[in-house]
Parts: sequence; structure tokens; C-alpha cells
Amino acid sequence: MADSYPWIGTPLKHAKGARWFLYTEWAKTYGDIVYYMSYGRDYVVLNTYESARDLLVLRSRIYSDRPKMTMARELCGLIPLVRRTACANVSAHSVGYDNSIALADSTPRTVFMRKAVQTELSPKNLPRFQGVQIKENGLMLGKLLENPADFMDHVRIMMAYSVFAVAYGYRPQSDNDELLLMIKKMMEDFAVFATPGNFLVDILPFLKHVPAWFPGAEFKRFGEAAAVRINAVCKLPFDRVKARKAAEGTAGLSVTASFLEMPDLTPEKEHMFRWSSEAVYAAGSDTTVSAIYTFVLCMARNPDVQAKAYAELEAWLGAADMRLPTFRGPRGPAVHRQGPLGDVPLVRARAARFAPPPHAGRRLPGLHVPQGDDGNR
Repeated sequence: MADSYPWIGTPLKHAKGARWFLYTEWAKTYGDIVYYMSYGRDYVVLNTYESARDLLVLRSRIYSDRPKMTMARELCGLIPLVRRTACANVSAHSVGYDNSIALADSTPRTVFMRKAVQTELSPKNLPRFQGVQIKENGLMLGKLLENPADFMDHVRIMMAYSVFAVAYGYRPQSDNDELLLMIKKMMEDFAVFATPGNFLVDILPFLKHVPAWFPGAEFKRFGEAAAVRINAVCKLPFDRVKARKAAEGTAGLSVTASFLEMPDLTPEKEHMFRWSSEAVYAAGSDTTVSAIYTFVLCMARNPDVQAKAYAELEAWLGAADMRLPTFRGPRGPAVHRQGPLGDVPLVRARAARFAPPPHAGRRLPGLHVPQGDDGNR
């Protein structure tokens, strides 16, 4: 257990933004599993792969609940919407971010949503979206040739368009597309209220009862506005796919279209599918962008590795028939392969493992993890 003070617990201000360094130092002093309390919330830090796998994978059914984030899960989800008239058994508290797969507790409802997303994005079903990936990748490469300095914007736009097309079968018309801007604002909201310590109400939950008009209650007004935005994000693009299906008899190719084709589509299932579709975009737009940024950083810091990988890729494609590589599958043309790739997959894998959490390879000791603690790894 880390050193703490009465009520305050263990302040982490000095480690803000780089807590993993502090956690690593704690592991040397206190062991692989560290408990601490900070401003009224209990945390358990898992400093080894074995302990994280034991609790979060092998025992996921009892350790998969989410932190009790008052701002994100309650204040951004208490606005009764018209949707409830179509699904009478859904309570007023079942709107807003408490529906999000990322924030909802592990319940049969959440398990259903996760399974729906995992099925649609499984290795078996993903190849149907290869055409989208090839198209957007080619457009991004053209922008890189014209303006390499803005590569971060090009990557971000490429991924936003790709994931939006996968989730809803819709390609934004421009960077100022209404739906794209709406989702961007929603993601900005999430980054604000999901960050621990940004709102006092997460430490003192009774403040949620303060009326929105009360002086100093800007957090209540922010929560109300954020709830409106997230519910609009879940409603508008989903309804667009639904309207297309009603008008044309088909909803095209997308995760949402597959959801709408499922049998026994009840209002409650449709509500869960709305949030499942939103999760596809929210989970894919930022994480994949970060992975590509990391790859670019690794290549810039290791030009010799970059040159070696490029030479291998050029030889693999064939100098006389040089073209961009594509997927080897029914939806993409086969590449001109002259031999197995050795270094390119290793480069990709190394970028994915950039700055991984350290582990000592020890067994999980017999410790009691209190119910309700938040886990960090």
C-alpha cells in the first residue's frame, strides 16, 4: 500500500500525465500489486502481465465493472429523451454515457453489445470492409505526396472517414461534415469528463444534486449539453441507415446495416445497437490514429530500419510491376508476391509494442482485491 494521508489519500499531482513511471517505482518498493486511495477513490495497480491477465482476463466476469464516474455516467445521462416513448421499459437513467460499452458495468446487456461488436469486427467479417480501407489509404497517400508536413491531419482524416464508413456505410463529404463535427465534439467531451480529477463531483458525488442554475454549477450544465450531444451522435447516423433501408430495401454495407438485418429486432435491441455502432467509431478513430503516429515516430527515429523495410517491400512487390500493396482476399486484388516478408511484419509489431508496461514475470500473490476498486495497469 502506498503512503497516504487522511481523506486525501495519495495525491498524484506530481505524476499527472505520466503515472506509469510512478507506478513502476511503487512496484520496486511495494510489489507487483499496489493499492492506494486518492481523493476518496480506491485504486489497484497491476504492474505485471500475469497479474493483469489473472484479474482482467481469467476473472473478467467479476473484475470488468467500470469506475463509478458520477460526471460521465450520471450527469451526462439524466436527460429524458423522446427515445423513451419507443421503449417504455428503459428508464430515464438509461440515456447518455451510462449506455457506453466503455463505461457501462458488466451486465447481460453490456455482454450482448460487446458480442455484437466483436462479431461484426471479427477476422471472418472484417475482409468485407477492405475496399473502404484501400480507397481511403490511397487518398491519404496522395495527400502525403502533396503536403507531407500535415501528415498527422491526413492520418486522422483517413481513419475518421474509414471508421465512419465501416460503422454507418457513409463517407463524410468534407472535413466540415455535420455528422463528423458532431462526433468530434462528442469525443472532446469524453476526453474532458472521463479524465480523473477534472470534476469535483467525481470525488464528492452528493454535488450531483446541486441544481444547474446554482452559481458555480457549470459542471451540471456541461453534463446536460454533453448528454444531448452523445444521444444525437447515437441517433442521427443510425437513423440515416435505418431510413435508407426503409426506402431502398437495403442499408448497404456497414456494421449498422448488419445490426438492422438481425432477426427479432425489438426497440430495446435497437437501442443497444445504436450504442454499439457508436462504440465502433469511438474505439477505432483515436486508437488506430495513435498506432499510426507511433509507427511514423519509430520510422523517423530509425531511418536504417525504415530503409531496410522499404527495400524488402519493394522487392516483394517487384520493381518492374511497382504498385501499392493491397489485401490478399476476395475483396482486394492479390499482390505480386515473390517471397515471404521478414522485416516489415516485425516493424509493424515493434511499433505496436512501443513503450509497453514493464513486467517481471512473477506469479500473482494471494491478495484480496476489495470490491469497487479501480484497476490500473
